[in-house]
Amino acid sequence: DLEWLALDAAAEGIYLGQVEWAGNSQEVVIEKLSRFRDRRDILLFNLESKKPTVLFTETNSAWVTASQGTELKVMWIQAGKRFVVITEKDGWRHAYLYSRDGTEIANLTPGDYDIIERAHVDEANGWFYFYASPTNATQKYLYRAPLDGSGKMERITPENQPGTHQYEFSPNGQWAFHTYSSFD
Repeated sequence: DLEWLALDAAAEGIYLGQVEWAGNSQEVVIEKLSRFRDRRDILLFNLESKKPTVLFTETNSAWVTASQGTELKVMWIQAGKRFVVITEKDGWRHAYLYSRDGTEIANLTPGDYDIIERAHVDEANGWFYFYASPTNATQKYLYRAPLDGSGKMERITPENQPGTHQYEFSPNGQWAFHTYSSFD
C-alpha cells in the first residue's frame, strides 16, 4: 500500500527541495519552500506518527536559497545526531551545525564572506572542509574549520597557487586529488 505524506501548504502552493531519508527508515527530511521563495523550512517527518518536526526555518523578503545542488542540502553527521546546513540567514552564506531536534549549536564558518560550496566532512578528526574566497571573488580555495564551531577557518590551498581549485576526496578523507587553474 502506498501512503502519501501530508504537508501543510498555502493556497498558492509550495516547492519541494531536498526529500530524502534521514539516516534511518522511519524518518524523511523534507525541504519545503514557499511559492514566493521567501521562506525555507526543513522538516523531519516521522513515518509512524505522521507528524513533521521543524528542524530549521529561514525567511528572506528577497529570496531564500534552496538546496538545488548537493552543497546546500542537510548533511547528517555523528550517526544522525546532528546535521550541517548551509544558509544565508546571517546575510552571508555559511555552514551551521544543528542537533537532530533543530537546536542551533554553532556557526561553523563565521565571518564576512560566503561559502562557495562544501567539500568534505572529516568527522574522525573534527573538520568541515569548504570552498571560499574571502578576498577575491574570482578565486576558489579550500578551507577547513572545526566541526564543533570552536575555532577559526584555516586555508588548505597553498598560498602560492592563486586560481580556482578543486579537491576530490577519497572515501576516508585521508587523500585528495587536487586540480586548479589560473590565469597564468
